[in-house]
Parts: sequence; C-alpha cells; structure tokens
Amino acid sequence: MPILGVLYPLSEFAAWYLFISRYSFWDAVLLCFSTGLVGIFIVSMHAKALLADLAMAAPRAGQVGGDFRKLLTQKSLNRLLIMIGGLFLFIPGLVAKFIGTLLIFPGARHLALWILQAKFAESLVQSGFQFVVKNKVWGADMPADIVDVTPKSVKTQAITAGDDPNSH
Repeated sequence: MPILGVLYPLSEFAAWYLFISRYSFWDAVLLCFSTGLVGIFIVSMHAKALLADLAMAAPRAGQVGGDFRKLLTQKSLNRLLIMIGGLFLFIPGLVAKFIGTLLIFPGARHLALWILQAKFAESLVQSGFQFVVKNKVWGADMPADIVDVTPKSVKTQAITAGDDPNSH
C-alpha cells in the first residue's frame, strides 16, 4: 500500500503534463473547475437522497430486534459510491477524475460494488464471523439466507417464510 502513495502523485503529475502539452494550460484549468462543479453538484444531490433513505430506514432498524445492517441497502451503497465518485471529480487530478467518472457510470460502479462486497465477505470468512444475508434482485425481496461463515468453508441454510432470524 505504501507504493500507492508514491505512484498516485507521480501518475497525476504525468497525466497533467501530458494533458497540458497536448491541449493547453487554460484547457486544464477549465477541466479542473468544470468537473469540480459537477462533483459538488453530484455529492450534494446524492448526499441529500442518501440521508433521506437512512432517515426512513433508521426507525425500523432501531426497533427492538431491528437489524442495523438494513440501513445500508443496495440502493444506499450505490448512492454512496456515486458520492465518492463526485468527491473524486472534485479533487483536482486527472487520475482522480477518471476514477470518479468510472464510479458514476452504472457498469463500473456495480463492478466496484461487487468487488468490495467480495473482499468484505472474504475477510469475514477468514475471521469466522456469522452474518445474515438478504438477497435483493432488481428491488424484489428474495428469501433470506443464513450464512454460517467458518474459516475456509461457507454453509447456507434457507429460511422458511415464517422464520425470522431476529425473533430468537
């Protein structure tokens, strides 16, 4: 990870040098300010929507036996990644703007979300943590699965319609 701290600034300097030598300094300034304004707009728009989603979900999650993991739905995670993309657009760097643009577009954002979820699940498998997964496909609720995560193995047990894992 320390190498990223060296490679990122060097790649930014190289990208700015190539951009300015290809176009002009004023084009670079215009690009920096215009994408910064777009980034601010995206962050403010999605921050309000994300806070509204969390405010609606918080009372249900805060009830006795409620599950705080329900606060971060797939929709909320997508909005969070769009906000991060907007922050990257605000940062004055071409590599950051490229990453921010990728996070705003749905295909790359869903790929990034899939990779983050896979990394998170892998770290949970290594730690032996137990968790409940609620599958969502295009907004339709699928039956929940209880996933018992033990080191180097994953066991899945389907829950019947009447069983609630939070009622015990």
